[in-house]
Amino acid sequence: MAYVRRQNKGSYVARWWRKSGERAEVATGEYEFEAATKKANRLEAEARFWEEHAEGVWRAYANLNFSPKYCHDSFSHAKHMRFDVFKDLLKEAGIEFAPSGKWRDRVKRKPGGKRFKFRGKMLTLGEIIEKTDAQIKATALRWRLDRGWTLEDAINTPVMSRSEAGSLGADKTNKKQRGGRGA
Repeated sequence: MAYVRRQNKGSYVARWWRKSGERAEVATGEYEFEAATKKANRLEAEARFWEEHAEGVWRAYANLNFSPKYCHDSFSHAKHMRFDVFKDLLKEAGIEFAPSGKWRDRVKRKPGGKRFKFRGKMLTLGEIIEKTDAQIKATALRWRLDRGWTLEDAINTPVMSRSEAGSLGADKTNKKQRGGRGA
């Protein structure tokens, strides 16, 4: 991490040690300590980027089909450099990455979502609904399964109409009120 030192004229100078062991010193042009420290860390991060570029680190990551985001996350000074600045430096360095579909650190997702065992086959909820011609939406089926219904019951139980649901709710509410009064 870079540290700052005040110059005679009042502005600050950033200092850090290069990988080669020599000391780097760059004027920040800032007159406040916090701003000078931030700029010093940014300057050091950019210098570290170019040192690693000279060692071939970024070309190796690109050849191994890692994404620019993975490169940024694994960069030791990433917290001092925004991702968009990092991408601009990669472009300036002439590093070409494979198309996003080829990145090896990309999370591979199974198509279609969660599968359930139904009549001896592993099927998604959408496939189960198509196969049975059930008059239920996938969201209602998922809601029923989340509440502990068996798959067969969740598919075969018809969905109530709004009026049926309202009548059932009113009956339960009215019975609770009568029972609560000591009837």
